[in-house]
Formats: sequence, C-alpha cells, structure tokens
Amino acid sequence: SQDTEKEVTELDAMKNGLELQDDMADFVQRVMGYTDKQMETINDTISIERFGEGVGYLIMRLNGISDADIKLSEQKQRKAIEDSKTSK
Repeated sequence: SQDTEKEVTELDAMKNGLELQDDMADFVQRVMGYTDKQMETINDTISIERFGEGVGYLIMRLNGISDADIKLSEQKQRKAIEDSKTSK
C-alpha cells in the first residue's frame, strides 16, 4: 500500500514537472515570438536546467530587473551556497 502511494506521488511529481516544462516552452514561444522550428531547435540543443535558467532570466528582465542586479543576486546565491558547504 505504501509502495503504491509512493509510486503515485512520484508519478504525479513527474507529470507536474512535464506540465511545467510545457508551460515554460509555451511562455517563451509566445513572448519571444519563436516559431515551432525554433522551439524544436532549442529543445534539441539546451538542457531543461539551462532552459529553466533562461526562462527565469527572461522573467526577471520582463519585470524590469537589470542585468547588474541579476548578476549581483547570482553572486549572493553562489556565496550562500559556498558558505553553507564550508560550515558543514
């Protein structure tokens, strides 16, 4: 019973992840005006992690966040990760 529930939960998580990927791709295609062929090229050449980073960047830029502020935020995140690793 517990194994079945775990499998259903994992299946739901995978399904939600795939839906999120589709939503991100649809968003990028609409905002950037990319053709289906261009989206196919993106899907064939960029990992989903890298694509997600790009979507995050696009959203930040659309919200008016400057490249300098994005870079500063990334540096702070990297430092926090490094600090957490050294404190262990």
